[in-house]
Amino acid sequence: MTEHEDAHRPPTGQPQQDSPDGPPPGTFGPPLPVPPAAPPPYSAYASPPGSFGPPPQGPPQQGAPFSPPPYPPHGPLYGPPFPPPGGQGQRLPSAERRRRLLLFGGAGVLIAALLAGLLVWNNTSGSKEPEAKRDLGPFRQAVTVLADSPGLRYEDSAAGLMKRDITVTASGSSFGTSGLGNGGLDREILHIGGRTFTRQGTQQGSEASDTWTAAEESDVRDTKEIVERRPSPALLALQLSQALNALEKTPAPSESAKPPTVNRTPALAVDTSMGRLLVSEKKPHRVLRLEPYGLSWPAGASGGETEPSSVRFAHAMSQRAAEDEDPSETPEVTDGPLQGSDSDGLDLAPVTGDAADTMFDTLEKQAKELNNATDSGITLNLSGSGTVHCGSGGCTARNSFAGQITTSAKSRLVDGKVTAVMTASFSIDGRPAGQCTSPQSSFAVTSTSVSGNLSCSNPGAGPTFASVEAQKKAEARARSRASGGRPVQYQVPYRADTLITARALATIEVKRLVDKVRQERDGANCSASRGASGATHHIPGILEEPVRGGVHEVRYTAALADHKRSTWPAARPASDEDCVNWSAKSVKTFGHSFKTHGAGAKNTKKLTDRARNTGNQQGQWLDNDAAAQFLRSTHVPGSGPRRVRIPEGLGQVIMPDGTIVPARAATLVPGPGGLYRTAYPVVDLA
Repeated sequence: MTEHEDAHRPPTGQPQQDSPDGPPPGTFGPPLPVPPAAPPPYSAYASPPGSFGPPPQGPPQQGAPFSPPPYPPHGPLYGPPFPPPGGQGQRLPSAERRRRLLLFGGAGVLIAALLAGLLVWNNTSGSKEPEAKRDLGPFRQAVTVLADSPGLRYEDSAAGLMKRDITVTASGSSFGTSGLGNGGLDREILHIGGRTFTRQGTQQGSEASDTWTAAEESDVRDTKEIVERRPSPALLALQLSQALNALEKTPAPSESAKPPTVNRTPALAVDTSMGRLLVSEKKPHRVLRLEPYGLSWPAGASGGETEPSSVRFAHAMSQRAAEDEDPSETPEVTDGPLQGSDSDGLDLAPVTGDAADTMFDTLEKQAKELNNATDSGITLNLSGSGTVHCGSGGCTARNSFAGQITTSAKSRLVDGKVTAVMTASFSIDGRPAGQCTSPQSSFAVTSTSVSGNLSCSNPGAGPTFASVEAQKKAEARARSRASGGRPVQYQVPYRADTLITARALATIEVKRLVDKVRQERDGANCSASRGASGATHHIPGILEEPVRGGVHEVRYTAALADHKRSTWPAARPASDEDCVNWSAKSVKTFGHSFKTHGAGAKNTKKLTDRARNTGNQQGQWLDNDAAAQFLRSTHVPGSGPRRVRIPEGLGQVIMPDGTIVPARAATLVPGPGGLYRTAYPVVDLA
């Protein structure tokens, strides 16, 4: 053992200080012996010369190892002082007492200083100052206004090239345009009643520009981007509210060097799981833009109008490269319309006031145009030559047909029947004799085949036939006289060019869609607490009060205190009879859709047991509110039972063996009142 290690041992025969072998030194117990000479200067056990305490008593003894004193050299840190050497009752000389008092006073000052320093150190290094919380009030107010809007306009571009301009109503119906580059918006899109239609834009001068066509699988990418990633105002508000809830207890970010702007409007920004949400800086706050992470537009150019989108995209890419952004620090979009999207960002504009009337006018006009909509997934061909007959009473054409149906087109059929129409154009001796169109007729589908017969008549061709016949008869008589009265035959040639097409919708279905638009327009008179179209939207911070004078009044918590009841339109008070409660909790609207097939672990267990006991698949919705909005968008008044495709992740199917698979479709069963008796997810359309 080294000399340094020996120096740590207490003197032989003495218990170690603070050990359990003996009582601690103090006023109780035998007097302590006189402490030995002070240790060498700069020892670990003594203060250097000049510090508090008596001066050193001389050099240490040579050859003897140093032992630490049995008590602190400057007196005990806590409790009464040690008794003086030589006995407990021995008095010290006056000078010695003064030195001892000075010693204790200096030690007290030192201890107080050490304690104060310790408290300061603990206060500065042990706990940080509380961080400021995010101010989410402006964003929540903007989301509340969004939920109450009758419509929402989305504008965006993809990779700086594809431009899209889509307006979505509160019920989920949508219409708009899309196009490539700066050549104009060359394609129109209409989504209503769960069906999507497209047509070439009228500026292209195409002959088929007025004809809508049911969207086929070849259009699935573009139509899916537009339809599934453009939720209704209420559904987007619900998603944004949930994303904001996740930020409730997070600290406020550092101030940005340059405040963001959207179309030259000063904005506030917050990063959410749905992307960066920007709302207007000034009240009343409104949503302006939702953009993905990774691309930061130049200051003041977010959604700007002074540069083409392709130029802004290039600026953003060059800026990102110049900043050498660390990908590991870039947030990710994990839900919402931008998840998995090719969009550069969505400019958002709630539709209010007079713009709402224009929105419904456009939607109703386009819905009426669906009378002539076709379905390219259904191919019909004439079988046989058909027949045509013309006379003084007009012309009639009859034809039979046979056709094939694609799987996707079959999924769009109503009641499993194909609606077909025949058009015949007549000519008599080369003269146009008008045309006719057969009434729409429905034909049952066998597997993927369909066949039938159609006919139509044009009474207006009668005068043309009579004129041609008189001419032909006069010519025959002249030839007969010229030949000595020999009989001469004559003919009146006529023909019919027929075309049989499959209609995407029957006339009655189009009427239902038009009625749907009118109901939504009328439903805008519903209370603000139910949104612009009668849907009850539960947004955090909103409290509903009883009906007063036929109109629901809405009261908001402090965070939403400046939000006023919607005043669009103010034609008349609304009663409950005018409104449909599209809340997922409404059994009157959705029947057993959510009570039996709704989200939650409790229903999952019940459906799993039912699947095992019955041997039948059981569908379950994964998000009741989102499913309610989807069912609202696909609802068509007066329609029969049908299957429709649903967005990815909206439902699941529990198999009899207990396994769970994603649902791609849903079965909709209408109720007696024209709403839903039940609706549940299924594996697929087939």
